[in-house]
Amino acid sequence: MLSIVVTNPKACYHPGDAISGKVVLCNTRNEPVHSISITFQGTSTTGITVAHGNSCAATRNPVSLFKFTIELPLPSRLPYAPKHEWPFEFRFMQQGIAALPPTFSVHLLQSEAHAQYSLKAILTHSPARLFTPPPVYANHPLNFSPFRSIDDTDFEMEKCHTKITAQTLRLLPNKAHGQLSWKDRYRSTFQKSSLPEARFKFSVKHPSQVVKGGSFPLLVRVENLKLYSPHGLDRVPKIGISWIKIEGITTVSVKVQSQLYSNRSIENTSEMKQTLLDIHENVHGTVFPTSEELIRGYVELSRSRTMTSRLPIDFQTANIIVTNAIKIKLGIFCEDKNFEIKHKSYLRVLADDLHSTPLREANARRLNRSVVEVPREGRPRDSLDGDRNPPPPYDEPPMYSEQT
Repeated sequence: MLSIVVTNPKACYHPGDAISGKVVLCNTRNEPVHSISITFQGTSTTGITVAHGNSCAATRNPVSLFKFTIELPLPSRLPYAPKHEWPFEFRFMQQGIAALPPTFSVHLLQSEAHAQYSLKAILTHSPARLFTPPPVYANHPLNFSPFRSIDDTDFEMEKCHTKITAQTLRLLPNKAHGQLSWKDRYRSTFQKSSLPEARFKFSVKHPSQVVKGGSFPLLVRVENLKLYSPHGLDRVPKIGISWIKIEGITTVSVKVQSQLYSNRSIENTSEMKQTLLDIHENVHGTVFPTSEELIRGYVELSRSRTMTSRLPIDFQTANIIVTNAIKIKLGIFCEDKNFEIKHKSYLRVLADDLHSTPLREANARRLNRSVVEVPREGRPRDSLDGDRNPPPPYDEPPMYSEQT
């Protein structure tokens, strides 16, 4: 029986971490051993299901990220003993020009992608005249996460501007409450040029880079609010957010060399969607003042009550490309008019550096500056999901592994 025992194992390894342990052989039957080796390797494996005539063929291509092998010393004849042990030690390389991807595994509709790290021990027997036993294998998987590569002063914000014009009789003081008559409804339908207007611009902002498992600020702002009424009866309208939905979109692009098409490269791109925040009710009953910030809050990725999964880390290898995007949908109301704002932009998800906290502290300070109190029935609110005191981000986010 062949096994690998790792000394002081970690749930997640980082660049520069050492992996030490021993290979254990329980030679109960005193079999002749020819060689024993242990390999520390990282592979990036992709697979695509290719249609070939009336059948389908699954093509899998592994790409080696690195491979280190140690031949363990053996005497000319291994003495009989209940147990034999050989120590070993490896080390994850520091991040260089080609950064190692994180541990990743996903199964899609017509493709799959895996980035795996493992220790593999192989035992071969001495050749015999009649029958040589097959090799014996032992495998020990490892989780790996790279450090983030982000400038602590980089707070670039993605912007989305939407201009909205609301034409409604509710802007008039005498029509703000109560039911509209049939003349008012006729005027609202066929005489829109005579209706008072409220013109304003919404903007949505969020960072272009976030840390996996952490939180990031979300800023919704109204500006350049202008009112027009042919009768001069202008007033500040009632404006607010009726609902909000935030989706994370992960795009996985895989590449394989198919022998069915003369070793031609085949690519397949798939998308995975997950809801990060979904509130389909009036967000704190918020009514925003004129020409001021509507709401300033945050979206907690790791501990949001409506979150179903986390976004994986962005990375790229020879055969796998993983990118992320964020899609924000807002339901806006102005008096009795409802509008929908959609915004989609690229969002880079970086690994968390557990040995460095300047960015985490800077993000915390920034979140504190971004939070303002929006009164609702005499109670202050400082977040989109209603948490007065947001929890801190996880100290060590687990690796991403999802099967769909």
